[in-house]
Amino acid sequence: MNDSFVVGFLKEAQASGISQGQALDIYNAFVADKHAADESPAWQRSEGKNPSGGLNAKGRASYKTETGGTLKAPVKSGDNPRRASFLARMGGMPGPERDEDGNPTRLLKSLMVWGASSKADAKKKAAAISARNKKD
Repeated sequence: MNDSFVVGFLKEAQASGISQGQALDIYNAFVADKHAADESPAWQRSEGKNPSGGLNAKGRASYKTETGGTLKAPVKSGDNPRRASFLARMGGMPGPERDEDGNPTRLLKSLMVWGASSKADAKKKAAAISARNKKD
């Protein structure tokens, strides 16, 4: 908000009998609400992301509120078909596993949370899990 808006707001408040202190409180509450409304949902900010990859509980809850979709937590081990599907899908994603400084990208971090050490390992584990699940 620019200064002329604030001055105009204060003048209008005083003209309607509101003290300057009350007017400032009202204005500050308005600005705080505006900033809260402008903020992106938690699942799009670091606040909703797990540092080791994927979304944390707050990010999943924010995603559900925003889109209505339900995201489940990662399956870290075992022969769960969801795990096989995720590993196969993410193992085929384009992009590097590490950035220019040698740090793992969010892609590699999410694969590691799901139990794979690389994209190649993810593809191999997905195929093995699918094969074991077909025998049942």
